[in-house]
This record gives sequence, structure tokens and C-alpha cells, in this order.
Amino acid sequence: AWGSVRGHLLRTVATAVSVVFGVAFVTGTFVFTDTVRDAFEALFGSTVEGADLIVSSAAGADSGQRGVPSQMAEQISEVPGVAEAEPRYRGLARLARDDGASLGGFGAVTQGIDATTMPGALDLRDGRMPSADDEIAIDAASADELGRAVDDETGVLLDGAVETYRITGLIDPPAAVRDLAGSTTVVFSDAAAERLYGTDGATYIAVRSDDGDLAALGDALTRQLGSGVEVLTVDELVTDSVAQVGDFLSFLTRGLLVFAGAALLAPRNLVVDNDR
Repeated sequence: AWGSVRGHLLRTVATAVSVVFGVAFVTGTFVFTDTVRDAFEALFGSTVEGADLIVSSAAGADSGQRGVPSQMAEQISEVPGVAEAEPRYRGLARLARDDGASLGGFGAVTQGIDATTMPGALDLRDGRMPSADDEIAIDAASADELGRAVDDETGVLLDGAVETYRITGLIDPPAAVRDLAGSTTVVFSDAAAERLYGTDGATYIAVRSDDGDLAALGDALTRQLGSGVEVLTVDELVTDSVAQVGDFLSFLTRGLLVFAGAALLAPRNLVVDNDR
């Protein structure tokens, strides 16, 4: 056996290398995609923290409207069992480095949200929430990366152009989002967020219950609001959102596993070529 190994040293080394690289690639693929999935789950959960139910546009509604009217929050507030209803706005926003390049890279979560007042929705570490159109709060990790602090100015990439905002506060993102390198959170004033992300209405309406009976409250809201909207618990919303991301991650996983297969086959081809 050892004579065979010594006689085919290149074949042996190449096989060992292919196994090591192949296993490492496969392991890295699943670790990466699981990290991304956990980060998105934490992200979606963090943006609706403080709420018990979410009212959003029903998938496939005949109107084709992607948002919900912000005025619906007043109608929801009158339903018995509702303690608070607040229209929320969310979309993409990328912090800019000094050279204008975007902060973050492949797989990074770059979200822009409104400055909600709902208790427990955002964890403010320093400063205050933005109230003017030219003010923002950003996550503390991004502030460290950019070398920014409260009262400093920083750029935000919106529709391809860099706009300058003054930082009024620093927030703590969820742990899983911090673990996903380059992920950022930008909090705009309510008016600015509505202007940026409210073309089709509010992204959703966050509802806080005053008695905790979410099933009964959800049924009451569904009856009151009628068709065209759907009422979900926070857990249901996060599950649905992560499932949508999961479709992309499944495609990404398959693509990366193809490269893992290539890593296994490349040394074998090298051996075959050298044996000819």
C-alpha cells in the first residue's frame, strides 16, 4: 500500500488536497447561507419589534397596490383591543464611504426605516432619533466603520446619488445582523421615510394589542378591513419573509456547491493529464 502511495505521490497529494478543499468549500457554503438566513430573520424581526400584528397589502391583491394607505392606521386604532397602530416605511438605503463607495458588500443587509415611536422597536444607544428631513440615525457598527459619531455628517446612497445627512443617534442592530459583515441600518425621520418609501402607501401598519389575545384581534381586524389586506402575527411575517429569502439562498447554495464539485475534480484532472 505504501509502495503504491510512493509510486503515485502526485495522485495521492492531489486527492488529499481535493478532499480538503471540497469539504471546506461545502462546509463554508452551508455556514455562509445559514448565517445569511439567520441575519435576515433577525433583520425582519427587528424592524417589527414592539408590534404584535402586522397589516400589509395582500399578496396578489387585484388593486396591484404594494403598500397600504397610511390613513388605515386611524381606522385600526378604533378597533377594540388595539392599543396603538402606526404606519411604517421600509426600503433600501446604503451608507456611503468618504470616496462615495457603498458601505457593505455581497450578502450585506442595507435597510432604511422610519423613526418609529412604538416601544421596543429600536434600541437607541446614543443621541436621539431623527426628526428633520436631513437627519438620520445609523447602527453603531457602521458608525465605527465610517469613523462617525453623533452630530457628524455622512453620505447615504439613494437612487444612485449621495445625499448628506447629519447623524442624530446610534442604534444597536440585532446580533445576527452585526455578524453579517457590511450590513447597515439607516433610520430616517417619519416624513423623510414616507417620502422615500411611501409612494404606494405605508410598507405595513404595526399594531400593538392591549390585551394579548392576538388571534381574536387578528380576526376582528380582518373583518373590519376586508379584502385587499392581510393581518399577520410578527412570527408569521418573519417566517414568510425568510421563506422568500430562502428561495434565493437555495439557488445560491446550489451555485456554490457546483464550485465545490469543481474543487474536487480539478486535482483529478491534473493527475490524469500528468499520467498521460
